[in-house]
Amino acid sequence: MSKPVLLNHLKSPDFFNITPNATFKITEVKPLAAPTAGAIKGANFTVKGDFTMLGQTHAITFPAKVILTKDKAAIEDTFKLDRTKWE
Repeated sequence: MSKPVLLNHLKSPDFFNITPNATFKITEVKPLAAPTAGAIKGANFTVKGDFTMLGQTHAITFPAKVILTKDKAAIEDTFKLDRTKWE
C-alpha cells in the first residue's frame, strides 16, 4: 500500500476519523476575572463558544489573550479538546 493511500485510510472513520472540517463560533467574550492555572501568558479574557466537529457541537470555554486595536481583534491561546466528546 502506498503512503498516501495508507494515510487516507488511517484518517478514515475506520481508524482515527480525522476530519479537516471543524468550526468555532464565539458566543461570549468577557474580561478574565482572575488568573487561571495553565492559561497562556497574558490571558486577559474568557472566551466561550460552540465547537462543531463530526456533525456534533459542544460548548467550550477557555482563557485567552485578546488584543484589540482600532482595525482588528486578535486572539491567542492554546487548549486541549476532549476528542471523545465528538464520537
